[in-house]
Amino acid sequence: MTANNNNNHSRIEIPADKSLEDWITELLSEYSPVYVSEKIRAAIVPDILTPKTAPMFSEIFARLSLSINQLKTDRIVLLSGIVNMSPSGLILCPPAENPVFEKLLPSMDLLTACAMNPVFRETGVQDTVFMRHFEAVLPFVNRLFPDAEVLPLLADGTRDSKICKALKKLALGKGDLLIALASLSSGLSRTEASNKDAAIMASMLAQEDTVNISDTAYHNIINALSRYSLSRRLVPHIFKNNHVNPHENGRIRVNGYISVGYLM
Repeated sequence: MTANNNNNHSRIEIPADKSLEDWITELLSEYSPVYVSEKIRAAIVPDILTPKTAPMFSEIFARLSLSINQLKTDRIVLLSGIVNMSPSGLILCPPAENPVFEKLLPSMDLLTACAMNPVFRETGVQDTVFMRHFEAVLPFVNRLFPDAEVLPLLADGTRDSKICKALKKLALGKGDLLIALASLSSGLSRTEASNKDAAIMASMLAQEDTVNISDTAYHNIINALSRYSLSRRLVPHIFKNNHVNPHENGRIRVNGYISVGYLM
């Protein structure tokens, strides 16, 4: 996987003096070992990987790497959101021949579940939206869980009921890991973003499904994870939150990003 040019569609922005492989190694070893008494069974990471968001990736995945001997993960579900999807409310899973997932998506029982579940449908191989939404997290997944079966799901951003239904239908077990790629506030000043993000994080910690579309385009993902974590008795823990200026031209508007681990 290579770095993208710095434009509105960038998802991986590798530092100029590093390869992606070297950078991932550095990020995973950046933190000194800390106690890992509880296993992370679900997580939220930013939907882009840049030098500015990298600490939030490394916080989650470094903790996963430290507990890798304890954490047996056979299946990983990746969840991200998209707005203006038609028809509304569907969750899509890409076919195995999609080049982004050809090494990560084997034939597996989750795909059978998708085929039998009307909330799912497959995209065509020409649909590159999956590359744009999931490529930031794939290097970490490939490094830490090279043998795990991976199912990427892309959810419509206008409702959350079908996401919750899908997670219930998938019947994720103790050996499964759910990773969501999301952001919090978008395009606000730092003060406005701090206030907005604080309200979203309070809802997440309380495991309430009260985040709405005016808060973040990923409200459905966050609400679904809140319901999922509550039903599975997972405890959310916010490891890192930061506001990143996605522009290099001095604009004061920022986006809010977060790393959250749901602990058993």
